[in-house]
Amino acid sequence: MSEGFGQIEFKPTGDKRVDMIMAATELFATNGFAKTSVADIAKLAAVGKGTVYEYFRSKDDLFFAVFDWFVNEVSGQAVTRIFACQGGALEKLETMFRAFLDIPIEAEKYFSLCMEFWAASGAGSPNVQGRMARAFEGAYVEFRKLVREILDQGVERIAGGLVEEP
Repeated sequence: MSEGFGQIEFKPTGDKRVDMIMAATELFATNGFAKTSVADIAKLAAVGKGTVYEYFRSKDDLFFAVFDWFVNEVSGQAVTRIFACQGGALEKLETMFRAFLDIPIEAEKYFSLCMEFWAASGAGSPNVQGRMARAFEGAYVEFRKLVREILDQGVERIAGGLVEEP
């Protein structure tokens, strides 16, 4: 199992915003977005329901905070694996793709959370669909930057004579 990943398990941090995001992550993954209430999130995070609305305008906004957390967490794990890889560009690309595919599988609750994100992108309100489209686009742009960086490093190694061309 990936270091830093595993079953989603809420543990209070003392930071209300982080606690609400992590509580929402656990509840959305376990119960689904539609079946999770703001009151449920507040209860698990040990804050008042009104406190949730001090930090997030709506349950949708909290959902997007969970999405941002998830993308950053998965990307961070992938980058960690890539930098640990001592191989060339091909090996790093394989490591990256394995990381993006393995992490949700390794933590089964993440799979259901991924499905919640996909469902929101196609079945939510037009506002939610638009926000999800922009969020996925942003994640894709970052993914492309990472691939480009790996490829550029490979080209530099070949140009510098560090490896033979295939």
